[in-house]
Amino acid sequence: METLSIRLFGAMDIRSGDRPVPALPTRKSRALLGFLLLHRGRRYGRETLSDMLWPSLTGREARRCLRTELWRVHSALEESRDLPKGSLLSIDRSQVGFAAARGCWLETCAGSALGSCRRRIRTARPRGRSPRTPR
Repeated sequence: METLSIRLFGAMDIRSGDRPVPALPTRKSRALLGFLLLHRGRRYGRETLSDMLWPSLTGREARRCLRTELWRVHSALEESRDLPKGSLLSIDRSQVGFAAARGCWLETCAGSALGSCRRRIRTARPRGRSPRTPR
């Protein structure tokens, strides 16, 4: 099985080996995957996720939207790689999570990378201005 590489820092980029995985088509599907990846190994209630992603919708509408986005993520990650359902996403009637799978590499802006991100942001500010100074 080829390594699944997921880059969250900058534009989301997902690859299986050298080949790109079909892009997730919506911002919500990317947000959902990003959240599950950053909290991998934990499972969240469907209601919690649907309320977080669609706070202005009723519970029923939000859960319908969550089902659609879960299907999109599952299709891109598991079906496109011919993996059995549940290989990467742990989904049941009440909870959802990203299963900590072997053969999965994740790049985020954390640890030492976060320090370098902060340095780049700091050096990009105009001299003499604090980050809170209005323009």
